[in-house]
Amino acid sequence: MCLEICFDPGSRLVAVGTADSHVKVFDVSKQFQTHNFLGHRGVICKLAFIPGVDTFKLVSASEDFNVKVWDLVLNKEIANLKGNKGRVSSLLFTRDFKTMIVGSRDGLIVLYNT
Repeated sequence: MCLEICFDPGSRLVAVGTADSHVKVFDVSKQFQTHNFLGHRGVICKLAFIPGVDTFKLVSASEDFNVKVWDLVLNKEIANLKGNKGRVSSLLFTRDFKTMIVGSRDGLIVLYNT
């Protein structure tokens, strides 16, 4: 079961978040799975590629209240952001891509430097 989907800015990759806590990445043109990340302990509720020059990093948020950053080149988790106290309901970036804004259902908004 798929719950969240997003494309990278160039539409080359698509990320899929699942109910069984997987974050999967697929190459659109070649039609194959490139990554399968495990590490969350809840349904994946938000996904976003970090925009800008470097699109090889993906952010995922789960019902476990954690926001993780995945490096697609290194094929691993590079950050686990634990500032949220509720399920993440929004995840977006400022225009200059230097700040990620994460909102959760408990009304908390957390800013992270990207």
